Amino acid sequence: MVDCRLLFSAKMELVLCEDESKVKKLLGDSSQLPGIKTLVHLHPVSEEITKAVEAVGWQIVSFAEMEASTKLFVDSIFYSFS
Repeated sequence: MVDCRLLFSAKMELVLCEDESKVKKLLGDSSQLPGIKTLVHLHPVSEEITKAVEAVGWQIVSFAEMEASTKLFVDSIFYSFS
């Protein structure tokens, strides 16, 4: 499947996946990746994949969701200082 040595040795907590096929590869090796907490996908994934990711204890969000929440966070910080 995926060469997990880099992800494991780097103790990655967040992994960016281009599409559903990459998410599936990581799921296949989930037991070797105990440090992962969040997957961010660039392209839509199925509900089935979302449930599988959550079943192994990971969070899954789209890049657009992450970008929007980051923008809200940054905007709120700047608003509080103005």
